[in-house]
Amino acid sequence: MALSHTVEQGEFLSKIALNYGIDDYRLIWNHPENVVLKTKRKNPNILLPGDSLFIPDAQHKEAAILTGNRHHFRLISMQLKIRFKLNDVSARALADKACDLEIEGVKSQLTSDAEGLLEQTIRATDENAQLLIVEQDKHIRIHIGHLDPIEERTGQVARLNNLGYGGGHMSGQDEGQYLMAVEEFQCDHNLKVDGICGDRTQAKLVEIHGC
Repeated sequence: MALSHTVEQGEFLSKIALNYGIDDYRLIWNHPENVVLKTKRKNPNILLPGDSLFIPDAQHKEAAILTGNRHHFRLISMQLKIRFKLNDVSARALADKACDLEIEGVKSQLTSDAEGLLEQTIRATDENAQLLIVEQDKHIRIHIGHLDPIEERTGQVARLNNLGYGGGHMSGQDEGQYLMAVEEFQCDHNLKVDGICGDRTQAKLVEIHGC
Protein backbone atom coordinates (compact mmCIF):
# COMPACT_ATOMS: atom_id res chain seq x y z
CA MET A 1 0.00 0.00 0.00
CA ALA A 2 1.51 3.32 -1.08
CA LEU A 3 2.16 5.85 1.70
CA SER A 4 3.10 9.47 2.31
CA HIS A 5 6.20 10.16 4.42
CA THR A 6 6.99 13.44 6.15
CA VAL A 7 10.75 14.04 6.34
CA GLU A 8 12.28 14.49 9.81
CA GLN A 9 15.62 16.11 10.72
CA GLY A 10 18.51 13.77 9.95
CA GLU A 11 16.65 11.81 7.27
CA PHE A 12 17.81 11.49 3.68
CA LEU A 13 16.27 9.49 0.89
CA SER A 14 18.48 6.38 1.07
CA LYS A 15 17.66 6.02 4.79
CA ILE A 16 13.94 6.62 4.19
CA ALA A 17 13.86 4.07 1.35
CA LEU A 18 15.58 1.43 3.51
CA ASN A 19 13.03 1.93 6.28
CA TYR A 20 10.28 1.11 3.78
CA GLY A 21 12.06 -1.97 2.42
CA ILE A 22 13.13 -0.29 -0.82
CA ASP A 23 16.76 -0.93 -1.81
CA ASP A 24 17.04 1.71 -4.53
CA TYR A 25 16.04 5.24 -3.48
CA ARG A 26 15.53 6.16 -7.15
CA LEU A 27 12.26 4.18 -7.17
CA ILE A 28 10.94 6.88 -4.83
CA TRP A 29 12.81 9.90 -6.20
CA ASN A 30 11.86 9.26 -9.82
CA HIS A 31 8.20 8.47 -9.11
CA PRO A 32 5.83 10.89 -10.89
CA GLU A 33 4.14 11.72 -7.57
CA ASN A 34 7.42 13.24 -6.33
CA VAL A 35 8.22 15.39 -9.36
CA VAL A 36 7.38 18.68 -7.60
CA LEU A 37 9.64 17.92 -4.62
CA LYS A 38 12.38 16.62 -6.93
CA THR A 39 12.30 19.88 -8.89
CA LYS A 40 12.37 21.93 -5.71
CA ARG A 41 15.10 20.10 -3.76
CA LYS A 42 17.34 18.79 -6.58
CA ASN A 43 19.41 16.58 -4.23
CA PRO A 44 17.71 13.52 -2.64
CA ASN A 45 20.27 13.54 0.16
CA ILE A 46 19.44 17.11 1.19
CA LEU A 47 15.80 17.32 2.22
CA LEU A 48 14.05 19.66 4.64
CA PRO A 49 12.11 18.52 7.70
CA GLY A 50 8.45 18.76 6.75
CA ASP A 51 8.96 17.79 3.09
CA SER A 52 6.41 15.20 1.98
CA LEU A 53 7.41 12.14 -0.07
CA PHE A 54 5.17 9.67 -1.88
CA ILE A 55 6.36 6.14 -1.06
CA PRO A 56 5.34 3.54 -3.66
CA ASP A 57 4.84 -0.09 -2.79
CA ALA A 58 8.04 -2.10 -2.40
CA GLN A 59 8.67 -4.33 -5.41
CA HIS A 60 8.97 -8.04 -4.74
CA LYS A 61 10.78 -10.31 -7.20
CA GLU A 62 10.24 -14.01 -7.76
CA ALA A 63 12.61 -16.62 -9.17
CA ALA A 64 11.87 -20.15 -10.39
CA ILE A 65 14.51 -22.68 -9.29
CA LEU A 66 15.05 -26.43 -9.14
CA THR A 67 15.01 -28.18 -5.79
CA GLY A 68 18.07 -30.12 -4.68
CA ASN A 69 20.52 -27.70 -6.30
CA ARG A 70 22.56 -24.80 -4.95
CA HIS A 71 21.55 -21.42 -6.32
CA HIS A 72 23.33 -18.06 -6.11
CA PHE A 73 21.57 -14.72 -5.84
CA ARG A 74 23.39 -11.43 -5.94
CA LEU A 75 21.92 -8.42 -4.19
CA ILE A 76 22.90 -5.14 -5.84
CA SER A 77 22.93 -2.29 -3.35
CA MET A 78 24.03 1.31 -3.73
CA GLN A 79 26.99 2.41 -1.63
CA LEU A 80 26.76 5.61 0.35
CA LYS A 81 29.85 7.71 0.99
CA ILE A 82 30.63 10.58 3.27
CA ARG A 83 33.20 13.11 2.04
CA PHE A 84 35.12 15.84 3.85
CA LYS A 85 37.47 18.54 2.61
CA LEU A 86 39.98 19.93 5.09
CA ASN A 87 41.14 23.53 4.67
CA ASP A 88 43.10 25.88 6.90
CA VAL A 89 41.89 29.38 7.85
CA SER A 90 43.26 30.70 4.55
CA ALA A 91 41.21 28.14 2.58
CA ARG A 92 44.34 26.18 1.64
CA ALA A 93 43.93 22.41 1.45
CA LEU A 94 45.27 20.40 4.39
CA ALA A 95 47.02 17.63 2.48
CA ASP A 96 48.45 14.39 3.89
CA LYS A 97 46.79 14.87 7.29
CA ALA A 98 46.26 11.76 9.39
CA CYS A 99 42.70 11.58 10.69
CA ASP A 100 40.66 9.23 12.84
CA LEU A 101 37.03 8.89 11.78
CA GLU A 102 34.57 7.22 14.16
CA ILE A 103 31.08 6.42 12.88
CA GLU A 104 28.66 4.83 15.32
CA GLY A 105 31.57 3.41 17.34
CA VAL A 106 33.50 2.03 14.35
CA LYS A 107 36.89 3.69 13.90
CA SER A 108 38.85 4.16 10.67
CA GLN A 109 42.22 5.77 10.00
CA LEU A 110 42.26 8.03 6.97
CA THR A 111 44.75 10.40 5.32
CA SER A 112 43.66 13.45 3.34
CA ASP A 113 44.77 13.57 -0.29
CA ALA A 114 46.55 16.43 -2.08
CA GLU A 115 43.31 18.45 -2.15
CA GLY A 116 42.53 17.80 1.51
CA LEU A 117 39.80 15.29 0.70
CA LEU A 118 38.68 12.35 2.85
CA GLU A 119 36.14 9.71 1.86
CA GLN A 120 34.52 6.82 3.71
CA THR A 121 31.73 4.38 2.90
CA ILE A 122 28.81 4.53 5.34
CA ARG A 123 25.50 2.78 6.00
CA ALA A 124 22.15 4.45 5.47
CA THR A 125 21.43 3.91 9.16
CA ASP A 126 24.52 5.83 10.35
CA GLU A 127 23.68 9.09 12.13
CA ASN A 128 26.64 10.37 14.14
CA ALA A 129 30.34 10.60 13.46
CA GLN A 130 33.42 12.27 14.91
CA LEU A 131 36.48 13.32 12.98
CA LEU A 132 39.83 13.82 14.69
CA ILE A 133 42.62 15.62 12.83
CA VAL A 134 45.46 13.92 14.67
CA GLU A 135 48.27 16.45 14.21
CA GLN A 136 46.09 19.36 15.35
CA ASP A 137 44.23 17.34 18.00
CA LYS A 138 41.03 18.89 16.63
CA HIS A 139 37.72 17.07 17.09
CA ILE A 140 34.80 17.74 14.74
CA ARG A 141 31.34 16.31 15.44
CA ILE A 142 29.39 15.26 12.34
CA HIS A 143 25.60 14.94 12.19
CA ILE A 144 24.96 12.81 9.10
CA GLY A 145 21.95 13.85 7.02
CA HIS A 146 21.30 17.09 8.95
CA LEU A 147 22.31 19.55 6.20
CA ASP A 148 19.26 21.51 5.02
CA PRO A 149 18.69 22.71 1.41
CA ILE A 150 20.61 25.81 0.34
CA GLU A 151 17.46 27.84 -0.30
CA GLU A 152 16.58 27.60 3.40
CA ARG A 153 18.12 29.94 5.98
CA THR A 154 19.23 26.96 8.10
CA GLY A 155 21.01 25.47 5.08
CA GLN A 156 22.85 28.72 4.44
CA VAL A 157 23.89 29.09 8.09
CA ALA A 158 25.16 25.49 8.23
CA ARG A 159 27.32 25.93 5.13
CA LEU A 160 28.71 29.26 6.34
CA ASN A 161 29.56 27.69 9.69
CA ASN A 162 31.18 24.65 8.04
CA LEU A 163 33.32 26.97 5.91
CA GLY A 164 34.45 28.94 8.95
CA TYR A 165 32.45 32.13 8.40
CA GLY A 166 30.50 31.94 11.64
CA GLY A 167 26.96 32.29 10.32
CA GLY A 168 25.41 32.12 13.77
CA HIS A 169 23.02 29.72 15.48
CA MET A 170 20.79 27.42 13.46
CA SER A 171 17.75 29.02 15.10
CA GLY A 172 18.37 32.11 12.95
CA GLN A 173 18.32 34.51 15.88
CA ASP A 174 21.81 35.92 15.23
CA GLU A 175 20.78 38.28 12.43
CA GLY A 176 23.82 40.55 12.69
CA GLN A 177 26.26 37.63 12.76
CA TYR A 178 24.53 36.01 9.79
CA LEU A 179 24.65 39.28 7.81
CA MET A 180 28.38 39.71 8.45
CA ALA A 181 29.09 36.09 7.51
CA VAL A 182 27.24 36.47 4.19
CA GLU A 183 29.06 39.72 3.42
CA GLU A 184 32.45 38.20 4.24
CA PHE A 185 31.71 35.21 2.02
CA GLN A 186 30.59 37.49 -0.81
CA CYS A 187 33.72 39.60 -0.47
CA ASP A 188 35.99 36.53 -0.59
CA HIS A 189 34.34 35.23 -3.76
CA ASN A 190 33.93 38.42 -5.79
CA LEU A 191 30.17 38.66 -5.35
CA LYS A 192 28.09 41.76 -4.76
CA VAL A 193 28.52 42.52 -1.06
CA ASP A 194 24.99 43.23 0.12
CA GLY A 195 24.46 40.64 2.87
CA ILE A 196 21.63 39.05 0.90
CA CYS A 197 22.02 35.33 0.27
CA GLY A 198 20.35 35.38 -3.15
CA ASP A 199 20.62 32.95 -6.05
CA ARG A 200 24.23 33.79 -7.00
CA THR A 201 25.46 33.65 -3.42
CA GLN A 202 23.58 30.40 -2.82
CA ALA A 203 25.10 28.85 -5.96
CA LYS A 204 28.61 29.88 -4.85
CA LEU A 205 28.01 28.52 -1.36
CA VAL A 206 27.03 25.15 -2.82
CA GLU A 207 30.07 25.19 -5.12
CA ILE A 208 32.56 26.01 -2.38
CA HIS A 209 30.94 23.80 0.25
CA GLY A 210 30.62 20.88 -2.16
CA CYS A 211 26.88 20.29 -1.80
